[in-house]
Amino acid sequence: AIPLGDIIQMKEKSARYVAYFDMLGMKHAVIRDVKEAWGALSDLAAAKSKIYKYGIEVCSTKQIIGDRVRTFIFSDMIIIFTKSDEPEDLYSIVILSAQLFADSLHLCVPLRGGIAHGDFFFNLDLGLFLGVPLVKAYDIGEQAQWFGIVVDPYVSRMSEALPLRTDGIPVIIDW
Repeated sequence: AIPLGDIIQMKEKSARYVAYFDMLGMKHAVIRDVKEAWGALSDLAAAKSKIYKYGIEVCSTKQIIGDRVRTFIFSDMIIIFTKSDEPEDLYSIVILSAQLFADSLHLCVPLRGGIAHGDFFFNLDLGLFLGVPLVKAYDIGEQAQWFGIVVDPYVSRMSEALPLRTDGIPVIIDW
């Protein structure tokens, strides 16, 4: 057995935001036409790569936010997580998740997902991911039963503390 410390890279503060996305219809697409399914998966990977090219400007402060998230694809699932749980991390995961959703939809790749907060552990070398927010993000995304992104109550509450956009609209809109 490998000692726990060798498996999990832990930081002093492991609380972070985690998003989980699932590509809808992949099982049926694979059965119907593997090449078409591979094309959709390739489009999803392209949309994922594209979010690293965006810079986020907080209009109220003119602050530019970058390099706050990591993303990983496994099969038809994407995991996005932040470096920590600072306000910049919340901006990053919400905006970049929304951009991933929009870019994927533009490529005709429907996604459903959730964003949650909590202690999240990972080992990038071994491809290991573990934590309550990953489970929560998966659960709330699956419960939605529609294309979109759902956030947990903590994420919603924390977004209320962020400055409004210049047009007066909050960062996250309650439905």
